[in-house]
Amino acid sequence: MQQLKAKEQELQRLRKAAEERADVVEDYNEYVLKSVSSGVIAFNKEDKITTFNQAAKRILGSEEEGLIGKSCAEAFGEGSGLCRLLDSTLQRSEGSHRSELEIVKKNSERIWVGISASILKNRKDEAIGFAKLLSKKIGKNDPKQGMIEAIINELNTMEMMINELLSLGKAQPISLKPVDINKLIRNLLIKSMGEVKEPKPKIDVNIPSDIPNIMADELLIRQAFTNLIQNSVDAMSEGGELKVEGKYHAADGIDKMVEIVIMDTGTGIPKDKLDKIFLPFFTTKPKGTGLGLALVHKIILSHNGRIEVESEEGKGTVFRVYLPAVPL
Repeated sequence: MQQLKAKEQELQRLRKAAEERADVVEDYNEYVLKSVSSGVIAFNKEDKITTFNQAAKRILGSEEEGLIGKSCAEAFGEGSGLCRLLDSTLQRSEGSHRSELEIVKKNSERIWVGISASILKNRKDEAIGFAKLLSKKIGKNDPKQGMIEAIINELNTMEMMINELLSLGKAQPISLKPVDINKLIRNLLIKSMGEVKEPKPKIDVNIPSDIPNIMADELLIRQAFTNLIQNSVDAMSEGGELKVEGKYHAADGIDKMVEIVIMDTGTGIPKDKLDKIFLPFFTTKPKGTGLGLALVHKIILSHNGRIEVESEEGKGTVFRVYLPAVPL
C-alpha cells in the first residue's frame, strides 16, 4: 500500500513537472514570436489559424485578433497564394516548401514576400522551430543563444519523459528478427558522442566482428541501449572512460546468449540503492525521471534476456545485458 502511494505521489510530481515545462514552452513561444522580425502564421490540422504574430500583422496589414480561429480561405481569400502554398505543403507531408508570393494588403498595396512553410508535428516541434528562427535572427554571439539552447534541451527532456512514461505503462508488441548487435552498438555510440559536450568520455569498444546476431525488436533494443549509454555518459560529466564489450556464450543454460557489457568510470551508485535502480520512478540523478532504467529492464525481460548491474560509489558502474543469440 505504501509503495502504491509512493508511486502515485511520484506520478503527481512528474505530471506537475510536465505542466511546468509546458508553461515554459508557451511563454517561450510568445517571447520568440514577439522578438522576430519575420511574420509567423501557424495553422492547426483543421486549417484554422492558431498563431499570428505582430510581424505578420505589420507585413500583411491585418489585425491579429480578427484572424485567430479563421481558415486560410476566410483570412486571405479562396485561392490566394498563401493558401495555395499551405495546400502544397500539406500534400508534401514532410520537409519545408519555400516560395515568393505577391501579397495584396488591405490598402490594395502589392508586395512580394519570401515564404517558407513547414509541417510541425507537435508543440515541441513548433517551439523548436520558433527557437531556431530566433537563433538565426540574433546571431551566434548574442547572449540569448544560451537561453535558446536551454529551452531546446528542456523540450527534448520533456518529450523523452513523456515517451518513456507511455512506453513503461503499456504492453508493446514485439517483432523479433535477427539484429546485428555489433553494428547497432557502434552506431549508437557515434550518435551519442556527437551529442555530448566537452569534456567527452574516452570510448573503448571491443565487440568481436563475428559475434552472432541477436533475436530482437530492433527499435526496442535500440531504445534500451540508448538509455544505458546515456546513463553512463550522464555519470561522467567531467569526462572519464566508457568501455563496451561483447561476448558470445555458446552454452548459457538452454539458450545461447550474447552478452553486452557497458562499463563507465562515473560517479557510481550507492550500495544501498543498487537493488532499486530498475524500479519505476527511482532515480539518483537530480533531474532524473526514474523511467529510463525501468524501461531498459522491461525491454530486456520482454526479449527473454536479463540485465545485471555492479557499481562502486566514486569508481563507476558496470551493466551486463544478456540476449538470446540467433542460432549459428
